[in-house]
Amino acid sequence: MSNGENSKKTAAIVLGGGLKKVKIQDQIWYEPEEQVKERLDKAYTLFEEGKVDYLITTGKYSIMASIDPNVMGPRTEAEVGKKYLIAKFNARAGNVSGAKRRIEDCIFYEDQSMDTIGNAWFVKKICLEPLGITSCIVVTSDYHIERTRVIFEWVLGPQYAVACAEAPSHLSDEERERRDHFEKSLTDYVRTHLAGSIAAGDDEALQKFMENEHQKMFSGVDPHLPRPLHIGLQESPGEQPG
Repeated sequence: MSNGENSKKTAAIVLGGGLKKVKIQDQIWYEPEEQVKERLDKAYTLFEEGKVDYLITTGKYSIMASIDPNVMGPRTEAEVGKKYLIAKFNARAGNVSGAKRRIEDCIFYEDQSMDTIGNAWFVKKICLEPLGITSCIVVTSDYHIERTRVIFEWVLGPQYAVACAEAPSHLSDEERERRDHFEKSLTDYVRTHLAGSIAAGDDEALQKFMENEHQKMFSGVDPHLPRPLHIGLQESPGEQPG
């Protein structure tokens, strides 16, 4: 299929949010955290209903996590998410022959990002641009929607059609209030300090940002970052800062 044809297609982009270890037949594997399963399930439903043509999973691993060498199989959030979606598809398809769409042909991933800004940048460079896709629905948890929309519209730029779909987070009222406060602080920071200084979709400037300022976000030493961002780096391992 040509890139021109793909420009009419839509991809569901599933944001990562953590892995957990499970033991299966005396072996340890990674599987998505519960909130990520909700996101993957939402994206799968969009795919099953024909609202998207492709599925893209994202993420390297949480900045607060370390890779366990004893874990079998996929170790990045993107690869674990892809495995989860394929297993879901196969379970539903059963032994039906000649299935209309094999999910293996419709799923892609980027396994380089460690935050939401990285999700948008690496999805753009690794998946959307090579495939010629200019329409996407970004799937994330309900509390994360606004920051996600702001970041993806900024990084992808006006040539892309960006929509968002929310998955339930099942947070307590207290935790939801804390998350909302955290998200508002970061969203305001992105709007004011990032999107306000780099034009939406300016790949040259964004490339420099990713190679320099973005790296400082993970060092904890950038004096220009707001206090909530440093707190988030320390306290919210399942939900990335940028």
